[in-house]
Amino acid sequence: MGLSSHLTAVLIVAIVVLGPILLGHRYRHRRSATQVDAQLGQRIDELTELAARMQRRIEALEGLLEIASTKGRADS
Repeated sequence: MGLSSHLTAVLIVAIVVLGPILLGHRYRHRRSATQVDAQLGQRIDELTELAARMQRRIEALEGLLEIASTKGRADS
């Protein structure tokens, strides 16, 4: 057997043994990254809704403060 046939044998073993392992790792990583993206998107949606609620509360408080300050000026 020459050097060429030894290299061919090593290459075949590497493809047969390492190929499936590397492919499995790649797709497992991709699937977990997709799950993280979905969770992140859900969390961003929740935070967006909380920010909108907070904005409405702030606007309501500003309205109340404006009414109170206007009323205070009228009483003076």
